[in-house]
Amino acid sequence: MQKNKLKKNNLLATAAVIMSIISSIGNIAPYLQAFEMFQLKSAHALSLNANLIALFVGSCWLGYGIVTKVKPLIISNIVGLPGVILILIQIFYYRY
Repeated sequence: MQKNKLKKNNLLATAAVIMSIISSIGNIAPYLQAFEMFQLKSAHALSLNANLIALFVGSCWLGYGIVTKVKPLIISNIVGLPGVILILIQIFYYRY
């Protein structure tokens, strides 16, 4: 019985590491968008509302991850949220 519990704990730990990596890769997209905006010196094609929603949702997931101590949620949103904030800063800079 103890051996099965140890296997399950190892599997969960491995899954947490893998999902932290995968979800962090998925949250790199805002940085790619921000870099393109910086190169083009324009934010006309981006939605302010969509990025505000992304900031709100990402913040909620980060908060949920912290409360429930789910490391993949915490790590991926710590990686992704600054990218969304960077996009929002550029939207305001280039539009207003």
